Amino acid sequence: MEILIKPVVSVMVLRTGDDGQPHILLQRRTKPGQIECWELPQGKIRQGENLHQAAHRELAEETGLQLTRVLTPGIAAEAPQIGGHRLQSFQPASCVLDVTGEYLAVCVLAQATGEAMDTNEACGHRWMSRTDIQQVLDTEEVFPLNIPMLHAAFAVHLQPNT
Repeated sequence: MEILIKPVVSVMVLRTGDDGQPHILLQRRTKPGQIECWELPQGKIRQGENLHQAAHRELAEETGLQLTRVLTPGIAAEAPQIGGHRLQSFQPASCVLDVTGEYLAVCVLAQATGEAMDTNEACGHRWMSRTDIQQVLDTEEVFPLNIPMLHAAFAVHLQPNT
């Protein structure tokens, strides 16, 4: 029996904190039957959705935030028609394949408006700085697909402002 990889979009929402430094939104996973841990807002990409649509939907479902801007180059609200196919070409902030879990997660950088709120899938939303995220990675459970994404963010998006 052939098992296919399931595509997932992870939304890394960026904002400048009160300290003038970049922050990323993390949340506590509360999906029934799954481990509780820190994670990025994320979920499976539905058939017919492009990455922009999936990121918008997942962010709203899990946080109540409204995606206002996708920062990942090439991800547009509409995928162009090429040879009868709707295709998107982009360079993700990070892409992680979980071979044992059969998931391929694409990280989309975004900005959003609103206040994060608890939902039936996630709670405890928190804007975290580089230091906060490193402490969580060192001491708490983090959703495995998101660990390489957060490390990649350290190199590019969570550099301290001087």
